[in-house]
Amino acid sequence: MAAFEIGVLVHLKDNTDLFGPVAKMGMKTCQLCCWNMSLYSQEMAQKVKIQSQKHNITITAVWAGWTGSCVWDFIQGPATLGIVPIELRDTRIAQLKQGADFAKM
Repeated sequence: MAAFEIGVLVHLKDNTDLFGPVAKMGMKTCQLCCWNMSLYSQEMAQKVKIQSQKHNITITAVWAGWTGSCVWDFIQGPATLGIVPIELRDTRIAQLKQGADFAKM
């Protein structure tokens, strides 16, 4: 049987020890979540690399958020989330691309 690592979701924030609490819980993996597009910078990517290496944490995914109104339910949600809303589609696609570029860094 294969072994699986359990991780947590870490919200990207500036001037914060992102991965110390993860390591303190004994976990070695996490997903990075960001809803603040201004944090998608080379400088922040470098901070993330340094901090994750310091704490021996592997980032398995980046959850890239977007701007605009969202409803997190099964009734209005499907029409408001992701790239579904036509009026927000171009902006959100650009923001998701920013998140992908950040993940690559």
